Amino acid sequence: MENEKANNIKEIAQGLYRLKVTFNVTESIERFVYLYIITGRQTHLIDTGTSGADKQIAEFLTASGKSIFDVRNILITHSHPDHIGSLRKIKDVSGSLVYASEPEKLWIEDIDTQFEERPIPNFYKLLNESTEIDVIVKDKDVLPLEKEVNIQVLDTKGHSKGHVSYYWTEQKMLFTGDSIPVEGQIPIYVSVKDSIESLKKMLELENVDYFLSAWDDVYDSETGKKHIQKAIDNLTELDTTVKTITDNYLVDRKLDESKAEESMDEFERQMLTDYELNEIFERVCEALKMENMLDNPLFRNSIYSNIKDYL
Repeated sequence: MENEKANNIKEIAQGLYRLKVTFNVTESIERFVYLYIITGRQTHLIDTGTSGADKQIAEFLTASGKSIFDVRNILITHSHPDHIGSLRKIKDVSGSLVYASEPEKLWIEDIDTQFEERPIPNFYKLLNESTEIDVIVKDKDVLPLEKEVNIQVLDTKGHSKGHVSYYWTEQKMLFTGDSIPVEGQIPIYVSVKDSIESLKKMLELENVDYFLSAWDDVYDSETGKKHIQKAIDNLTELDTTVKTITDNYLVDRKLDESKAEESMDEFERQMLTDYELNEIFERVCEALKMENMLDNPLFRNSIYSNIKDYL
């Protein structure tokens, strides 16, 4: 299993390949993402990487005696730019069907709205075209892509509001997208509570021989579940830290504003200014010894969403 290939391609199993796509969030922040290529009688993709990754996919398929025109189905885990950046180009040239969940639909079909709601650096370099979804998927759906390629959908929201994972039933493989935080990497989520619940769901799954992440190694069942449990522990610790710091901040704030309390309604008391949100964020980073994340917009957005859980 996992024979090395050239050009950032790795063979995971017969008829299954992983392609590594590198990109920059900022000039100083370099990241990568994995997408997966299933080559059966037809070709199927799990995500599409950033803009330009279609060329890497086409080169690999051509070298394998296939073509990007052979792509018939594209399964999207979620709508972030590093997962749908090449979606439109591949769909246009191949006529493939695009699958995604309902909560991710708007950001895939209207990338300008995604940028307005989640403005990240280099957004339009990573993703510059909207794409129409053909098939809306939901938890427990089964997608019969071809003989011996039946895919079951698993709701794993948390990293994004409609994130899904895909379970290849015949191979007992779960494509987890970004739903499992990587130890040592910054956790990115819109809901830490949903992330934890999704991880617990995956931890209880039976008949999963391999976990295939979009930003981590391929793990066998035992190793993968150890990583999932560690991710649960880390997110729980993070959530507890955010709650404690937010609660303490609100108590101090209430004392400072006690003279004005009578003139403030309950809604006003629970509102935080951008400055106050940032102050809590800085305290969280300090408590977690993650001061190096102070300028990271993705981590900031995650902690902001967590803070708002406790207002």
